[in-house]
Amino acid sequence: MPFIFVRLLFLIPGFMYIRFYFCHPKLPEKHYIYSMKRSILISGFLCLLGAAAYGQVPGMSPVAGNESDTHGCDGTAGFVYSSLRKECIRPSDQRIQLIQADTSGSFIMGGAIIFSDDGKKAEVFIPGPRKSLLLSNQGNGTWKKGAYLLSKPEKYLLQENGTAIYREK
Repeated sequence: MPFIFVRLLFLIPGFMYIRFYFCHPKLPEKHYIYSMKRSILISGFLCLLGAAAYGQVPGMSPVAGNESDTHGCDGTAGFVYSSLRKECIRPSDQRIQLIQADTSGSFIMGGAIIFSDDGKKAEVFIPGPRKSLLLSNQGNGTWKKGAYLLSKPEKYLLQENGTAIYREK
């Protein structure tokens, strides 16, 4: 809202300048024509300056959809960096999809799992500030890192501190 005031600071003087020079009856004709040209240039410049200020919003990216992370992955298109594959991937396109284990809420979030070629590592993509978890194979169809455990009794199940948080779709 305060930016509207700043924009008006540029636009109002431009219109006032036009009003003064076009409607001033006491100037001689030669001087009036020169003043009219000058007033058109100055008022046009002030209006353009006001329009340029109108298009700028502090803190916003000037190009829409150009929000790439440190690895160059376009987050607005759903891409995240996979430390396992060393490339940008889209979790929603992966073969193994996860959904929240507790589906009682009105909004259900999802994720995905990818595995290394040798099966020793699993990368789990879940919503949140931590884009992915890189888990190590513990044998017996389980992968673990810290408080997170991924297992496959029948379908994949991701647990945090023994509580199921995501399951295979």
